[in-house]
Amino acid sequence: MTWAFESGLEPFWGNLGDNSNVATTSRPHAGTMSLEVTASSTDPASVGVIPCFDSTSSGSFDLRGRRFTAFIFVPTSPGSSFAGTSCRLGAYDPTFVRPSLGAASAVAPIVPGSYFQLTGIFPTTTLEAHIYEIFIECTLPTDWLISDTSKDWFIDDVRID
Repeated sequence: MTWAFESGLEPFWGNLGDNSNVATTSRPHAGTMSLEVTASSTDPASVGVIPCFDSTSSGSFDLRGRRFTAFIFVPTSPGSSFAGTSCRLGAYDPTFVRPSLGAASAVAPIVPGSYFQLTGIFPTTTLEAHIYEIFIECTLPTDWLISDTSKDWFIDDVRID
């Protein structure tokens, strides 16, 4: 599965908090588009997708041993402290249990100003055979406001291999 946010036909990435997101041409990693995500009034700001949501599936999918990667861009912000910031990849099973995706699936603190890649590997236990939702979340500087579009962050080239 790949989400490059190019075609507009990919499964909908929804907000998992009070933040919002939109496909945009303003900061692509590759191609011409990326997903622009606002800050959140309560950290972390996060977006996720339920890739198997249809009337014929069980609502979950088997990700045992699969690689989950994403590129993330957080802009520089003069005056903001990036101490205490972080970004990470995550997933839930239908009962909202999170598997551990390994150390490379998170970064702390965020180094702003260029795209960075996160990579998680799903373990091979029973939990990962029933993944319901995948998500990306970032804890941003404490002075970032949801209404300040200069503080929007970007996601691109999300893959599960």
